[in-house]
Amino acid sequence: MIVLKEKCYLCGHTTEFNINDNEVLYREAKCSYCGASVRNSDIAKIIVEKLLNIDIPLCDALEEIKRYKILGTSSTGVIHNILKHSPNYIYGEYFDNIKSGDYNNEILCIDLQDMPFKDGVFDLIISEDVIEHIFDVELAFSEINRVLKTGGYHIFTVPIHEGRKTNRRHLSTNKVFHGDPIRKEGALVYTDFGYDIENILNGFGMETEKFLLHKFYEKHEITDTDLEYSNYMKLKNNLMSFFKYNSIVFCSKKIKDNISANKRGNNMNYTGERFIPGKAFGDIEV
Repeated sequence: MIVLKEKCYLCGHTTEFNINDNEVLYREAKCSYCGASVRNSDIAKIIVEKLLNIDIPLCDALEEIKRYKILGTSSTGVIHNILKHSPNYIYGEYFDNIKSGDYNNEILCIDLQDMPFKDGVFDLIISEDVIEHIFDVELAFSEINRVLKTGGYHIFTVPIHEGRKTNRRHLSTNKVFHGDPIRKEGALVYTDFGYDIENILNGFGMETEKFLLHKFYEKHEITDTDLEYSNYMKLKNNLMSFFKYNSIVFCSKKIKDNISANKRGNNMNYTGERFIPGKAFGDIEV
C-alpha cells in the first residue's frame, strides 16, 4: 500500500513510501529507493534544517555536516549508514551487562543515563525511538544536556500519545515491548510520552520545538496500549498492525546547563577525537 509519494530526505529521490496492506503504523512506511521510513526522512529533514538552515536531503549535506560533532545512538539504520563515514560522527548502542564506554563486537556501549563523554562535546545528538526505553529518563535528559554544547541540539523521535499526559510505566503490570534489532524479546517501554513532553524537556535546560510533519491520525485514534492490551498481546509479533502514531520530530536546543547534569557514574571521557571501533579509550588515534 502506498502511504505517501514525496521527496525522501535521506536519498533525495521523490518516491513512494510503502507499507503492507494490513499494517497501520504509517510513519514506518518505507522509501522504495533507499528503504528509509517516513520517520527517518522526517528526522533527517530537521537535522539538515537546524544545522545548516537549508532544505536539502541528508545525502547532499555531508560536506557541510562533517564539521559538526554528532552522536548517534544506533549502529544501524539509514541515517547511521549515511553519517558513519563522517570524521566527527560517533555512534553506539546500549548493551545489557556491558559497561558504558566499553565495546561489544567493536560497537561502543553508550548508556544515555551515564554517557562516557566530557561535558559540552557534541553539536548534535540523534536518537530515534530510544528515550521511551530508558528506565531513568530524567537522568538521561540531564546527561544529554551535559554532553551537548550550549546551542547544540538533541533531535529525536519517540511515540507520542497525543491528547494524554506522559505516563511512567514502571509499576504497570501491562508490559509493553517495541521491536529491537539487538534483543529478540524487544525493548521494554518505560515511558509513554504525551502532549506535555516539551514542558518536561524544557525543565532540563533545553528549549524544545515539535514538528508534526505527517499527521496520519487524530488524537483519539492514537494507540492506548493499556486500553487495548488484549489486542496488543494478540498482535505483539506484528506490532506494525497494532501501533498508530503520527510522525513527530522533536528538536531540543541546549540553552543552559542543567544543575543536575554533572552527575557522573564513571571517569571515561571523550576528548574530541574520533573513536576507532574495537579500541579502548586509551588507544584512541588522533
